[in-house]
Amino acid sequence: MIYTCLPLATGPAGVLAPTVQIIGPTVMNVSWVEPLQPNGIIEFYTIRLPEPRTDVRNVTIRSVVFEGLVPYTEYAVTVTACTSKGF
Repeated sequence: MIYTCLPLATGPAGVLAPTVQIIGPTVMNVSWVEPLQPNGIIEFYTIRLPEPRTDVRNVTIRSVVFEGLVPYTEYAVTVTACTSKGF
């Protein structure tokens, strides 16, 4: 009997920085592209400002608008791609 050892699947790699468009003092649009190496099927994206945070379950959508933000506040925006194997 022959066994083959395969590496474990890992989470997505090559996730590029999101694009942020300021729409107004309390509104911004965050958009992103699919990871360069999805390493599986993308199940959802998590976007953090750090708060608020939202999960985008429809993976064909690659942008989200955040409203009701604190006026003239600097936010550190991150987008995380998630598969069944991790993120």
